[in-house]
Amino acid sequence: MNTRRYRQQLPNYDKFPKIAVKGLDSQAWSGWDALGAVLEKTIQQRKSQTGAAKTATVLTVDCYSAINDREVLGELKARLNPVLVVEAQDALLPEAALNALLSRDLTEDRVFGVMTNFRINDFVDPAKLAGLQASIEAAQGLVLVYGIGASLVHAGEVLVYADMARWEIQMRYRRKEACNWGATNYEEDFLRKYKRSFFIEWRVLDRHKRALFPRMDFILDTNRPGDPAMMTGAAQHEALRQAARRPFRLVPFFDPGPWGGQWMKEVCQLEPDQVNYAWCFDCVPEENSLLLKFGEDVIEIPSIDLVFRHPR
Repeated sequence: MNTRRYRQQLPNYDKFPKIAVKGLDSQAWSGWDALGAVLEKTIQQRKSQTGAAKTATVLTVDCYSAINDREVLGELKARLNPVLVVEAQDALLPEAALNALLSRDLTEDRVFGVMTNFRINDFVDPAKLAGLQASIEAAQGLVLVYGIGASLVHAGEVLVYADMARWEIQMRYRRKEACNWGATNYEEDFLRKYKRSFFIEWRVLDRHKRALFPRMDFILDTNRPGDPAMMTGAAQHEALRQAARRPFRLVPFFDPGPWGGQWMKEVCQLEPDQVNYAWCFDCVPEENSLLLKFGEDVIEIPSIDLVFRHPR
């Protein structure tokens, strides 16, 4: 293969292809300041709609896995000043009980498991859940319910879904920045963490996310630390509708492997410090992501969301 010929053809290979969304620039925002202002305004509007008889207004922020809770929860608390913060993780089964529950589907194999039939409710202790719900009922003012499965604790007057691309999840696993849901396995072998996500976590959380789609007020892009973006649920639905009716590309990712070489590095102008590149994924909905462009604001979401919303 003549590498020189391909070098001449591919300098315009776009590693960050964006889908320009028409007519919805006002329904997307970037940066914590803008996001906080939009959420505060929406909360006040919903509060006025519920009437004075309601003692608490609930902002529910449900999440996908591997999100940097310290950043996201910390920024929301600082900007919205809730009177009560309820974390959905406090309703989870203990880690040992979860491990026992999941052992059948996890198997002893390092790589292969069983596609689970569990649902998100199976991970929750009913007594703990009831206790969290009782604390919300007793509150007066703004309550922030946060975390994976937060909408099980309370549906919320305002519902935000904090999403995460699966490739970024894998990178956080490799860097030991994230662990599996309900676990403390930061130091565990990457393949075992990935296996638990692939065969269990992502199946459970995708079922939960699909059920929430019609109710989402906002989708929060949490892929870039310190650089969040957000769009309305209506904007996501319309953006994916537009995408499904036109040619588009997913965001590619590249990865080293034992059989890899230098060809992709040179042709696609990739990170030169990597030893080699063996993988190039450019169109795998399970792994890749989509970049939706609303004017100057760009929202990254898992491309599997498009399959869920518009499978035909």
